[in-house]
Amino acid sequence: MAAVKIAIGVLYDSEIEKMLQEERKYPRGIIAIKFYSDRHELWKMIQMKAAEKLPFLPNSLKTSVCKYIQSLHVESEDWIKDHMFLLNLDPLHCNLVYKTIFCWKSDGTINRVKTAKKIAQNKNIDPNSRFILACTYFLEDEVLAIWHGHKEVKKKSMRIKGTNSAVRFWMKWLKKGSVTPWRLMVDDYFSFPCFRRSDIPLRFSSFFPYLSQESRANYFGYFDLGLQCFDKDGFFSYLCEIDEAERTELLQLIPRDALRYCLKWPFQTLFIEMANQLESYMKGSDFEIVFLEIVSSIMCGLHDFDYVELLKEFWNLSPSFKEEIKKCEIFSKVMEAILNYDAGSQSLPLAEIVDKSIYG
Repeated sequence: MAAVKIAIGVLYDSEIEKMLQEERKYPRGIIAIKFYSDRHELWKMIQMKAAEKLPFLPNSLKTSVCKYIQSLHVESEDWIKDHMFLLNLDPLHCNLVYKTIFCWKSDGTINRVKTAKKIAQNKNIDPNSRFILACTYFLEDEVLAIWHGHKEVKKKSMRIKGTNSAVRFWMKWLKKGSVTPWRLMVDDYFSFPCFRRSDIPLRFSSFFPYLSQESRANYFGYFDLGLQCFDKDGFFSYLCEIDEAERTELLQLIPRDALRYCLKWPFQTLFIEMANQLESYMKGSDFEIVFLEIVSSIMCGLHDFDYVELLKEFWNLSPSFKEEIKKCEIFSKVMEAILNYDAGSQSLPLAEIVDKSIYG
C-alpha cells in the first residue's frame, strides 16, 4: 500500500516526532474524553504539518497518508506498551530509539518477530534485555549468540524481577549444555502454567505451537481469568494453527479479549462477525468493557475505521446488555449523543458533542 509506505516515512520526520511526543502525554481510555479538544487540535496540527511535507501528492492520497500516520502511531504505542517490562522501557522517551528498529509490514503493522530479532542482534542495547527478549520470543540463534558472547548474561547477574518461565526454560536448557533439542523439551516444561507474581509478560504464541493439545488446554483456565495472553498478531496466528473445536473453546472462554483484538488495526472488519458468534458467551461486564473501548477509539479521534457505525451495530446486538449500560447516566448520555449524531447537519465533531453531553 503506497499510502502506508509514505506515512511510515513521515512518521520518522523530526518535526512530526516532536508533535507526537506531545500527544503521548494525553491519557487513553475513557478518561480521554476530558482531553478530547486538546488532542483533536493537536492531531489537526500534526496532519497539517504532514500535508505540508507532501506537496507532490494528489489530495486524495495526501488525505490517506495523514490518516495512516495516526494508525502507525497507535501501532507503535501498542508495541511500546507490550514491551515496556520486557525491555525495561520508559514509555515517554524510548520511541526515538526503538522506532528506528521497527520492521513494518505493508499493512501498517509492526512485524514483531523480525523487530525482536533486530533488537536482540543490536549490541548497543543492554545484553540482559536482549537475552530476555530473545528467550521470550524463542529466537534460538539470538539466545545462543548472546549467552555465549556476553559473560555478564548469567544467572547471578540476571535481574530477579525481569524474567519469566520462557527465560527460565532457556537458561535451564543452556546450563545442561544444549544437548537435547529444545523443541523436544517444551511440552514437558510448559505442560502446566507456572507464573510468578514478579514475572514479566510471556508471549504465548512463541511456544504454543510446540505444545500438545492437552498441554495447551491447561492454560485455558488462566485465559478466563482475564490474563492478557497474546498480542493481536499472535492471537490471530494461533487461531489459524489450531482445529475448530479448540478454536471454539478458546473464543468462548475469552469473548471480551477476542473482540478487543478485533478492534485493533487492521482487524476491525472482523469485529461484528466475531461479536455475533460470541454474544451468547459474554457477561455484562464484557459488553461494558468492549463498549468503552469503542467509545475510547471515538474520543481519541481515531480515523482508521468507522467506529461510530461499529458501535451502533454492537449496541443493537443484545437488548439485555443495552439496559445495563443505560443504568449508568454517563454511558447513557454517551450513547444517546452517538445515536442521534448526524454528520451532515451538525457542525461539531461527534467526540466534541459527546464531551459536551457529559461535561456541559
